Amino acid sequence: MQEVLARAAREPHIRAIVVTCGRAEIWEKVLARHNLSHVRVLGSSRLADNSYVITDILKSRIVRSLQAMRLRVIAFGDSPLDLPMLRSADKAYIVVGSAATRSTTMDNALSHALSSGLEVHQILLPPLSPPRIDPITLPIISLTPSTVTTLFRRPFIHATPKPAALLLATPTRDAALSGPALRKAHERIGTYLAMEYLSSIVGLATHDIAHVQGHSVAGHHFHSEDETLILPLMRGGEPMALSTSKAFPRASFAHTRTYPDIEQANFIDKKTVVIVDSVVNTGASVVGFMRALRRDHPHVRVIVVAGVVQAGAVMVGALADMLESDENLTLVALRKSENRYKGVDGTDTGHRLFGTTYLA
Repeated sequence: MQEVLARAAREPHIRAIVVTCGRAEIWEKVLARHNLSHVRVLGSSRLADNSYVITDILKSRIVRSLQAMRLRVIAFGDSPLDLPMLRSADKAYIVVGSAATRSTTMDNALSHALSSGLEVHQILLPPLSPPRIDPITLPIISLTPSTVTTLFRRPFIHATPKPAALLLATPTRDAALSGPALRKAHERIGTYLAMEYLSSIVGLATHDIAHVQGHSVAGHHFHSEDETLILPLMRGGEPMALSTSKAFPRASFAHTRTYPDIEQANFIDKKTVVIVDSVVNTGASVVGFMRALRRDHPHVRVIVVAGVVQAGAVMVGALADMLESDENLTLVALRKSENRYKGVDGTDTGHRLFGTTYLA
């Protein structure tokens, strides 16, 4: 758990909070001793200090307050007082200590919570501790480095607050632009997202290049470029996909509107599939495509690249559930939009891109 909390300081999208029904000052001293003072503590104090008392119900309300801020909450707990919090969290883990130190009232309370629909895994710390209940009813996971990496996975990455995103998004929102000018704006977005985000997700490989001064130096390209397949969801995704493919010059490229449009030979020896769409509204198109893709290729890494993603699509619904459960799926966007309006007629992105708004 120390490693989990320590890594939180190194991940810009993660914040760590200890919520305790006990005295906050004790936790603050323990965390400081282990160089974990970046962890925020919400705990009880003396009422004489005009402070507050943390209860099991308040723990759950803290989780829901964070979720109302559109934050994903992963919770760890080890006692009956943690069960309401675990029930409210997006992902929950019971920490099971040695038989001599763990809560003696937890098994009955936990059994009741499980029968009422609680979805949770158990982590044995130390690893040889006897599990609670049974591993079938309460599955065991190990807190290994790979597990920690999965916990801190960013299924949805976007550049919304960055100055570059503001500049790149401006022409796409300009009603005066359509046709080639708008396609060029989408191409710039595809290039930016590939360089800024896909480079980290896919990783880079090195190769020798001739330096202008006459010696060899290391150059860089995307890892496994020739094992990458780029798929634009037609028509809106094509301009961004074409520019994304320029960053992957050895990648394959296949036009598609629906999954059956793709010849299965395109997937042979592919490690990464990049699906490109201009706008993700409800996420229904992506979900339908992914369900068919996962039926045939359950383990291939998939990166969905979009110009705009509606915030609601990644909070609740089929796309949000898929991002949560599919560890090999990542959604990358230039901008997350709180606007729930779905473009129709003259505002439809595909028609604006290709000058066919009169057909809408």
